Amino acid sequence: MKKLIFMFSLFILIFSASAEAHGETMLPGGSFEDSGDGIYWSGGALDQSTSFSGNGGFYLCNPFGEERNGLITHVLEYSNPVYLEAGHVYTLCGYAFNPVSESSSSVHARASESEGTGIIVVNISGIGGDWSEFSTSFYVSESKEYNLSLYFGNGDLFMGFFVDEIKLYEEDFLLSSIELRGQTEILIPAFGTRKIRYSAFLYSSDGASASLLTSSALYISASDCPGTTFSASDMSLTVSSEASNATFVTLSCMLANSTAVSPVSLTVSLSDNLIDDSSFDNNEYGNLWTGASGISLYHDDEHGNYIGLSTNGYNKYGFFTSIRYNEPQVLLEGTMYVLHADIKSDLKAESVSIFATNTAESSDGTLIYNITDVSSDSWQSVTAAFVPLSSGVYNIEINLSSPYDSTVFIDNIRLCAESPAPTYVTLHAPGNISLPGEISAYPINAYVRDQAGNILEDLYCSIELISDNNTVSFDESTRLFTVSPDSLEGEYTFRAVYSEDITLSTVLTLNISTNYIGDGGFEKKPVNEWWVVSSPFEYTFTINNNGNTKYAHIENDGEFFILANNSYMYLSAEKAYVFTADVSASSPVTVTAFLEDTYGSLTPLVQFEAKENVTELFLAEHSSVGRLLLYIQSSDANAVVNLDNISVKNAIVSASGAVMNGEFEVNGAAKAVFSFYNNVANSSDTSSCVINWYISDSADGEYAQLPGSGMYIYFDTDFADKYVYFEVTPVCPLTGFSGATVRSSPVFISAGSYDYSSQDNFPSQNNYDAKNTPSFSPIDLTDSYETVFSDICGHWGERYILSLAAAGVLSGRGDGNFDPDSFITRAEFSKILCLAFGVWTSETNLNIFEDIETGSWYMPYVLKLHANGIINGVSDKNFAPEKNITREEATVMIMRIYEKLSFSFDEDVNFRYNDDSFISSWARASVYKAGNAGIAQGMDGNIFMPLKTTSRAEAAALVCRTLEVIRREKQA
Repeated sequence: MKKLIFMFSLFILIFSASAEAHGETMLPGGSFEDSGDGIYWSGGALDQSTSFSGNGGFYLCNPFGEERNGLITHVLEYSNPVYLEAGHVYTLCGYAFNPVSESSSSVHARASESEGTGIIVVNISGIGGDWSEFSTSFYVSESKEYNLSLYFGNGDLFMGFFVDEIKLYEEDFLLSSIELRGQTEILIPAFGTRKIRYSAFLYSSDGASASLLTSSALYISASDCPGTTFSASDMSLTVSSEASNATFVTLSCMLANSTAVSPVSLTVSLSDNLIDDSSFDNNEYGNLWTGASGISLYHDDEHGNYIGLSTNGYNKYGFFTSIRYNEPQVLLEGTMYVLHADIKSDLKAESVSIFATNTAESSDGTLIYNITDVSSDSWQSVTAAFVPLSSGVYNIEINLSSPYDSTVFIDNIRLCAESPAPTYVTLHAPGNISLPGEISAYPINAYVRDQAGNILEDLYCSIELISDNNTVSFDESTRLFTVSPDSLEGEYTFRAVYSEDITLSTVLTLNISTNYIGDGGFEKKPVNEWWVVSSPFEYTFTINNNGNTKYAHIENDGEFFILANNSYMYLSAEKAYVFTADVSASSPVTVTAFLEDTYGSLTPLVQFEAKENVTELFLAEHSSVGRLLLYIQSSDANAVVNLDNISVKNAIVSASGAVMNGEFEVNGAAKAVFSFYNNVANSSDTSSCVINWYISDSADGEYAQLPGSGMYIYFDTDFADKYVYFEVTPVCPLTGFSGATVRSSPVFISAGSYDYSSQDNFPSQNNYDAKNTPSFSPIDLTDSYETVFSDICGHWGERYILSLAAAGVLSGRGDGNFDPDSFITRAEFSKILCLAFGVWTSETNLNIFEDIETGSWYMPYVLKLHANGIINGVSDKNFAPEKNITREEATVMIMRIYEKLSFSFDEDVNFRYNDDSFISSWARASVYKAGNAGIAQGMDGNIFMPLKTTSRAEAAALVCRTLEVIRREKQA
């Protein structure tokens, strides 16, 4: 469809104005009014149906240009040369439209001459679907004849342009000034070169502009700048990757062979930063950045402007906030993009290493830089690098993480495409060295690394030991650090310096101690400093933070991986060590711990399944120096494993502070007391410890071991005026691993104030003959009772006491209390027996015991028991009613009642206590049979404590259990 858009009267006005301004055109036939105008032009044909004005126009129907994406450049050439004079300005103009275009015009025209060709080429673009004027003014520096070629770009392949009213005028142009146009800020390429073209324009006194037809019209040059070259022939500046950031190139030019205008210059800055207003000096942070927690602008005289953000979330790196750059960037595959920034926080915590800590990752078109451990209140320079796997448009986001809830600050943000280059130095040394059993040497190495943390091979670093106390030594030629058993524990600092750039240096402090694993809790060192993962599969290794503690987190795509600790430990042959750890996993895993020695040989130490509180004991097969390797094998691929609190330490089971505590006289008792330490099973259980007792006639004399063993000892008459001590061998209850034996100091056992020599006259059950036929009527215990004493709630003997109290057998002290733990006398126990078992008789011997007062409250109970053959006194004449009754005495008395009630004893009793040797011979059978029947019970450690005085609660329990046994046997 052809369009004809004009108003004749309007055209007359426009044309008249144009002719008045420019004078006559130098191109006859440019208005295409006559049929003969076609002889002046080639590339198309006259068209009488479509024109801007007049009777006809010209239709470009003979394309000779280049096709691009279905569009083509149509060429219109003027057949006759035109003569142009040097030093003059000319304007070429005309009208055109594209008959198939649906867009509006945005016309641009530019004239130029290829040097020495004499052909003026006018490139015209942006022609839309309506008639639009194109125009270009240019300065001619050489007088001669020129041919004209008009190139109309981006036309239809089969339908050309319509053109009309093409004119060439000489301008009335009074030169006033010259201007250079082009980029003033150039981004340095990561690889190769970038070419930028510049243009010069002349201006008249009234502000009109004209371009230069050729570059030879100028004298133009550029200042020297490494990594850049300038071509005057096409006025182009080429910038290579060798250019330096924040450098400048100055372009200077003047009009050749003319002093009409003054020389000018243009300053071009070179930068490798993709971030605008990186130092926030223009206060445009609100337009350029979006903050997850809101952005605030800060300023100080020393640092200028910077921004701050409050942490508002929590992730695996700790408390964090983020900012996003609002201008997406085109990033190229395989190019390293390095983020540089200055950071600090409002905290005063010590900042950790800024290298090898930070990471970068891409997700859904967003490139995320993770800056971790922002904890110092002084500015720190940080770096993180990323290499895209594919080219594309990326949003840029920065996560800032801190161990604490805080405000973090950031400034001087730079995102640069860089080639790998020496960036920082790392020292590789064991973080922890266990004090060796013999002289040992450990390797210390240093490496120069690039922005992404990769080691740059063949770059040398010198290493020196800064702190030296003459107990260690370092040989730089072999890079071996020598430690002996006499070396002092403590910290030792090394410094490494890159030989080609002394500003690239680092220091590292290692520790010599009795500990074996460095940073086994993952609290201090960043990833890959003390711990490193090795796997043939894809994996991620991070140190996560759950708010309370840090821990290792490994995600592995295969069935196994190795976690190695960069600490050297010395293991002595046949010495015991304990390995501890906390391990959790998403699927069952088996962990095998190895010692990798300095020759690369592996020695297995322990193996276990993943669980918390792992404790494994092992013996070193031989003396060796090495590091810990954990080989972690999963039953399923893609296992996720968390590890924490990993340690290897000397196995210690020890006892200390051994003392005897008790009553150190005949008929007294003592307990072995000591402190127990056990790091093998993390248990304070002392039941497996071996305790032996020793006796001697004098403190410094020869001691003999007493039979049996146990925590308690009881002093019968054989101990009178003797010395006693004990030895304890500490033993781990879980593994049986034992420590060194320790002993207590000897203690003197006095004879006491009572004559116990007659104790042997206490008649035994086997030779006692009852004088009368016994009469007993045991009470029936009730299972229903109420609390009547205020001091027995929760006491172990509460049930027994209340049951007997409900039956009227027991009474309290009169103040509402029972006093369960005070001792009971022989007289009191006699009353309880009589009431509980219904002991009675019609015959009593009032004169049997000399120490029984006539009319005393206990007299009838003692006489009843004697008449029924239950007691016979401590001697022929004495009963000792006010003496506290011992456990073996009470047991013998109650077992005699049990026998009198026609319940037979099992004479073949296998029941035994660990303190058998202290049970009196006359009481031993009764004690055994009481234990066998469930009437008498021992104490912790299977001991009976026969000579211990009986408490009121113990007496109640003994009587109550006997009644319960009798009831069960009657029911049977």
